[in-house]
Amino acid sequence: MRILLLFCCVWVLGACNPTDAPPPNLLTEAQMVEFLADLHLSEQRVAELRLQSQDSSLAVFRRVEQDLFRRHRIDTAAYRQSYQYYAARPERFKLIYQAVVDSLTKRDERLKKSANSRPTAADSAQRAR
Repeated sequence: MRILLLFCCVWVLGACNPTDAPPPNLLTEAQMVEFLADLHLSEQRVAELRLQSQDSSLAVFRRVEQDLFRRHRIDTAAYRQSYQYYAARPERFKLIYQAVVDSLTKRDERLKKSANSRPTAADSAQRAR
């Protein structure tokens, strides 16, 4: 039992070492920002479906997530390794997530702007008179 505990401690400490070389298939910070922004939007869309069970939501999300990986041409292993790599470097990870927030904010502003510029049914009726 002690050997197992010692092995686990050594493994955890070794896994958290930020001096490790980057994985060979490391995603760039820009790729991470784009993917994470799309991932968070997808999570929100699935949550808004208000499915009756968590299992259903998880099944839908897994499908959406696979579509995201395919659309971004990223494999799951590269994403997970990149996420772990950046998460072990808090300053870089913070910058990535700040860029994600900025990207989502800009997308939201664009959507609001385009929604405000669209004519409403009342506008169309007014023009028809």
